[in-house]
Amino acid sequence: MATSRKDAEHKTVIRYCVDRGLTPIQTKKEIESSGMYGNVSRALIYKWHKRFTDGWTDNVTQGRKKKDNLTTIKFVKKVIDEDRRQTVREVAEKTGISKSAIQRILSNDLGMSRVFARWVPRLLSEDEMNTRVAASKQFLARINRDPDFLNKIITMDETWIHYYEPESKRQSSVWKTPGTPPPKKAKAVKSMDKVMYMVFMDRQGVLLSHAVKHGHSVNAAYYSKVIRRDLLNAIRKKRPAKIEELENVVYHHDNAPAHTAAETNLELDILGVQRLQHPPYSPDLAPLDFAYFPLLKDHARGRKFTSEEEIRYFVHSFNSSLSKDWFTGVFDKWVERDKDYLMGDSPTEIDCSVFGQLAQFLWQLPHTNTSSIIEHDFNNLYRYCLRVKGNYWPDWDECVMFPDDQPHMNNCK
Repeated sequence: MATSRKDAEHKTVIRYCVDRGLTPIQTKKEIESSGMYGNVSRALIYKWHKRFTDGWTDNVTQGRKKKDNLTTIKFVKKVIDEDRRQTVREVAEKTGISKSAIQRILSNDLGMSRVFARWVPRLLSEDEMNTRVAASKQFLARINRDPDFLNKIITMDETWIHYYEPESKRQSSVWKTPGTPPPKKAKAVKSMDKVMYMVFMDRQGVLLSHAVKHGHSVNAAYYSKVIRRDLLNAIRKKRPAKIEELENVVYHHDNAPAHTAAETNLELDILGVQRLQHPPYSPDLAPLDFAYFPLLKDHARGRKFTSEEEIRYFVHSFNSSLSKDWFTGVFDKWVERDKDYLMGDSPTEIDCSVFGQLAQFLWQLPHTNTSSIIEHDFNNLYRYCLRVKGNYWPDWDECVMFPDDQPHMNNCK
């Protein structure tokens, strides 16, 4: 029993030295200089120093650690919340806790990891975000009022197609056997020669792919002429029922200058079509941007075009390869991207059930395979959970962070 008690004392003091950031040699000197713990072998110090550094705990130290760490974890969280860009070294200097202990608290207790900021085309202002929400609600409201609303929409956008664009890393990847060297690939850049395409699409397919003539730019005059001449001819040929009821057509495009110009608006007013508002800087809510153009350019990568005629043939062949079901699916995805909740504008029992299941993996069991899959592969579900949590449980993080703190839990609603 005495030997067991002595071993426990040795473990405790070694653990204390590890938390202070001392090396094994410094730990041995600290123990010997105190004169309180007798002779401790160097091998024992190295053994337990490594175990504690790796995060090991035992029954002797676990109870004390759990009791003491609650305050320590809160303190570290408060410091890190002041500036999320701080390094482990900086947090350790501010708190007086070792770097290994800080790393352990951040990773294991707080479930945090250091990540790079994700690049986005533009950070929206509060007004722009409110406009985005309003546009999405209007879009969903019109769908709820009119079950045939999606079939009435014609959406339009432009993109560049280069004469040559290199394959992506994913496209050039190959299978290889063990021991064989990976393939080498010379660096290539996309060509300067390119053609701008104006694409008009509805739920059944592409109505018009218009190649902008060399030397021309898409200004309001050019855009209006394409609508008046080429688009109307395409509708007359491919969707004759729509040409008879243009007042039922819902026209959608983004907020590019040529699209919002007075001349363009006048042309659309003359045609008598309805307009669908598009939120500012939101390509993720434009079907051509989030579905059609990425797929088109994936197919174009690695090809070398020598003329506009070759590009025109390629675009025509690509459009023919897409089924009607593909376009229907894209428009359905458009609706899902605009939805705040699964069943409409307000959360239902289904929303609460789905949120409850996903929230466990995202915030109560963080950094698991399931949470990673939800956050990265099903980003729409992840954003949906963030919206529900922010709107109805804004104090969620505080409630689940320290479940043993009963007085704090009583403040959570």
